[in-house]
Amino acid sequence: MIKRLSILFLLPMFLLGQYRDIPDVVTKVATSAGGFLKLETSARAIGMGGSFVASGRGVSGIPYNPSSIAYIEKSEAYFSQVSYLAGITHGVLTYGTRIGPSNFAGLHLFYLDSGPMEVTTELFPDGTGEDFKVMSLAARATFARSLTDRLKVGGSINYVRDKIAETQMQTISYDIGSNFQTGIYGTVLGMSITNFGPEVQYTGEDLSVQVADTIDVDGSLQRITDKFPLPLTFRLGIENTVMGPDSPFLKNEKHTLLVSVDGVKPN
Repeated sequence: MIKRLSILFLLPMFLLGQYRDIPDVVTKVATSAGGFLKLETSARAIGMGGSFVASGRGVSGIPYNPSSIAYIEKSEAYFSQVSYLAGITHGVLTYGTRIGPSNFAGLHLFYLDSGPMEVTTELFPDGTGEDFKVMSLAARATFARSLTDRLKVGGSINYVRDKIAETQMQTISYDIGSNFQTGIYGTVLGMSITNFGPEVQYTGEDLSVQVADTIDVDGSLQRITDKFPLPLTFRLGIENTVMGPDSPFLKNEKHTLLVSVDGVKPN
């Protein structure tokens, strides 16, 4: 009964929150920097529709919930590379290890490479003969601790860099998260706040445009150098194994059914 009441309580909050924010999402398109930080970075998380804040286990869950590395038994490594849209590739390289009875540490590297793209201008719409590319990087150093056999907490300090041709930004941001095994019919709760940090500003040679004093520069050129926030994201999730060898509901030695739901609130 407690489980059913919890789900009924969380589900309306999640649905109302999503629909309530639709006008803001539409009107705030392209008003944050570091959009690559919102890409899914774990094959298992992608298979679960991104519902990973309570279900993350090990180093692949670091971007969703840094406390997930507290599930490592000894040491763990993970690597992936994805051929994304339009020739874009991105990949992950991460490692984590136990450094004590209750302490864990890890490193997580995520990169994105657009590949070469042709430079076009108003005078040369078919291309100038030059190429440029977008290179993005997020490096995380993570520490987690098992406070009890049921409660795990963790945090990450992140170095974020984004370079578009000769324009770039770099900054430091932070993640925090927790994972709690409630002991109520196998229910697990997860919470995280990711990409918390200062606003960023792009700088570089490509922003230095020489114009005559008689030309009025419009707002579009000035806005490029405005400061923008990172994609701060709050996640709250719940997980339960409704069928499996250790399930309190349906015992099955051969098959497992895991139910996981996340509520996600972007900035």
